[in-house]
Amino acid sequence: MVAGLHVPHAGADLNHFAGAVRNIDILVYAATFLFDTVHGFARTLTDAAARGVIVRFLVGDPNAANISRRGEEEQIGEAVVARCKMTLALLRPYAGTPGFDIRTHRSNLYASIFRVDDTVITNFHIHGSPGRENPVIVLHRHDEPGLWGVLEQSFSRIWDSGQPVQSTSKPQDSEEI
Repeated sequence: MVAGLHVPHAGADLNHFAGAVRNIDILVYAATFLFDTVHGFARTLTDAAARGVIVRFLVGDPNAANISRRGEEEQIGEAVVARCKMTLALLRPYAGTPGFDIRTHRSNLYASIFRVDDTVITNFHIHGSPGRENPVIVLHRHDEPGLWGVLEQSFSRIWDSGQPVQSTSKPQDSEEI
């Protein structure tokens, strides 16, 4: 067992993003579950950016071959592509929001990363298995600085090669985000 790692129980707080002070980094293929299970998820991110938190969100490019391949490996066809498109549709209105940067990536993911300040939730990707069935760990920077550094480098490499998402419209004030 690595110090500082634990597997959260099924009822773990999914909205660890709300208390961010410095950084939110999200690296996923789609993570539509965040919009479905965290009330006002997009607003949480835009509110954080308005407070001065640096928010970076990386979503799988639905036109990339590896995204289709992931769906084939999971035996769910084009569902991963569709979920990437859905996440982009939900995020695109906020592209260009100061402090909230959104990019697409074409990387093969071995883990999704959900970092808030000095805590990261990592969801490992196991071949042929959907993310919801794979192990999740919570890691604190000070408990395991070596592994933290590896995750931080991975995110940075993918961020640097990502393509910025352009906004097509602004959300309406009455829209639930």
